[in-house]
Amino acid sequence: MINHQYLPDEDLGRRIQEGVETAELLRDLGYDLLFSHHHFLANMVTPQALPILAHLVPFTGEMRLGVGVYIATLEHPVAIAETFATLDQLSKGRTIFGVGAGFCTRGLTRAGAGAPARSVKSSRKSSYIGYESMFPPELLP
Repeated sequence: MINHQYLPDEDLGRRIQEGVETAELLRDLGYDLLFSHHHFLANMVTPQALPILAHLVPFTGEMRLGVGVYIATLEHPVAIAETFATLDQLSKGRTIFGVGAGFCTRGLTRAGAGAPARSVKSSRKSSYIGYESMFPPELLP
């Protein structure tokens, strides 16, 4: 997992360049996955994960790229899908989508999302079909 959390007084441009150097090293060592993380209102400066990954696309060779857990309660599902689809196009199909509800009640409440949901109850399971997932109607917005 690439770290892109910084102290407020750090040079963001330099830290992003360090991320590029780390990605290149991991690529050259033969790693096949590079993950980022998504935080909101963290105690450190945390640039958004998807622009960071998009910036790293040209430096990662054939590595798969993803976010460990993207906090989906902060955005509309269509906006999330479009953003990840764009990253997937930029990376030529190398994007992995990891999604969650978040865990930090304070940050989510400040963002207007409320407390994180811990589970979705359904007797039906989702299924994977090619590049699309089919979800039960009760899970759709």
